[in-house]
Amino acid sequence: MYRLSDGSLIQKRTIDHRIIKAKKQYTDIICERLHISENNIVCERCKLNNNLASGVSRSHIISVDYAQKTGRSELAYDILNLEHLCLKDHRELENLPNHIREQWYEYRKEKIMAENEMPELEEFLKIICYVKKK
Repeated sequence: MYRLSDGSLIQKRTIDHRIIKAKKQYTDIICERLHISENNIVCERCKLNNNLASGVSRSHIISVDYAQKTGRSELAYDILNLEHLCLKDHRELENLPNHIREQWYEYRKEKIMAENEMPELEEFLKIICYVKKK
């Protein structure tokens, strides 16, 4: 059992089921908003045309593991915690410290909710003065 931010408990299989539904819903929203099919989805960071079948995945900004360990399991199936990323950008996301991923999630959520736009990670990292270690 895992904890939600309101203190209630949720089973892992329920989380997993909700993740599948959220990923589909996120992709459907993007396709509808951009008037494209799943085959034309690109990486939200680098914009490379790797579609879902050939390399773009629906990635969690705040990882499922971290969300569960911090008692916020609902983030695992929050569509605002998802991005379409190529493998390269997915790996870069996974290498960001959790506090930066948390800030990116909050910033991105605010921009989407307030301005109905998809912010760019690079601009965000400049705003918070985060310098990626090589």
